Amino acid sequence: MKPLISVVLLASESRKDFLLSSISAVLAQKYANIELILCDGCSSDFDEKEIADYIEEHKRENLRNTIVYRQERYDGEQQQYFDGLRLASGEFIKFISPDCALHSEESLEVLMNIIPSSGADILFTRTYNKTCNRFEPSHEGYIEVQHVDNPYGMLYMLATFPFTYILSPDAALFKTASLRECGAFTSEYATLPVFMTLFNMLKQDKRFQFLDFVSVDRYLISGRHYQPEIMWYEDLMHSNEYVDALKTHLQPYVAQNYPVTSRLKCKQLIKKVQLAGQIESVWLNASAGDKIKLHLRNALLSVIDVLYLSPPAPLPLQIKINTGLLKVSFIIMVIFAALKYFDFPTANVLVHMEALYSVVFLIFAAIFLFLVLKWLFTHLYFLFRKLLNRRGRHEQ
Repeated sequence: MKPLISVVLLASESRKDFLLSSISAVLAQKYANIELILCDGCSSDFDEKEIADYIEEHKRENLRNTIVYRQERYDGEQQQYFDGLRLASGEFIKFISPDCALHSEESLEVLMNIIPSSGADILFTRTYNKTCNRFEPSHEGYIEVQHVDNPYGMLYMLATFPFTYILSPDAALFKTASLRECGAFTSEYATLPVFMTLFNMLKQDKRFQFLDFVSVDRYLISGRHYQPEIMWYEDLMHSNEYVDALKTHLQPYVAQNYPVTSRLKCKQLIKKVQLAGQIESVWLNASAGDKIKLHLRNALLSVIDVLYLSPPAPLPLQIKINTGLLKVSFIIMVIFAALKYFDFPTANVLVHMEALYSVVFLIFAAIFLFLVLKWLFTHLYFLFRKLLNRRGRHEQ
């Protein structure tokens, strides 16, 4: 018999109709061995009997077990994850947020055809956000992480990139025993269950794998309620906890195990998350001048990212941009030189402009050289770390 997979649906306030759709998506799966667990965060409109009757009416023979659990009080998203893991009996487990549902009837079958034979403790896939019509992580974010094949490199990504830019928490599939071994979903952060669990698993050298496959659809904006003021509060709380987790856990770890550039990138990520939190907290009542200041600060952080703290990639975008600027500057210098050589009447007027463009060209050339060297040494560094990791695994 195929391995049992536990699918944990996290139920929330005011999403009863959507919860039934999420349940239907699980019941429609073609995979032959499924356990369905519903963890409700003390929703006022959650009717256990109605849910149980709906499952009983629509279930098929591939549904081996059903658990409907309702918390006495809502203690945050992490507690729902913890309860789901505690109740699960499957060899593998997948958590699905209140605003998500499985993408197709083959979603679980595709995942379960890969992870048991791969030996991975975590299988990362992608989410399709139907509200915003985009993939999570985006194509750019997926490019950044798909070449990472060891915990050391993955921890670097967690410490230097926004979490949801490179990974989708709802699209992850876990080995249940590995989660329990690392004490999953027991951190002090109520809104960061998957982030902190992944951090602890990677520190214990748990294996992971990426699959360019959409396993989950997202339909609604994140947040426990529809009410904008409550969603705003939870987003702000998430930003504050994210900053604290980066400062308390990721930053010290990076300082001990990674080069100086990685530490700078971690600090830069903290600043960006802090700025996002400030925007969340003051945007509604901010004046036009304050909004402009926030936009300028965000733009400055983005410029720093492009010019210096950019990630390693097969062909970094900043090098492409700088190469284009370098070509334009060189062409302008050639034009000025031709005007002087053929003694055009306007040549004397353009002498000062030629000097200016010469300086600009040298600046672009210096930046280009810096980026190329940085890209080269970064990839050599990661190659060196990969060889060390492989050697360590071979010796073990």
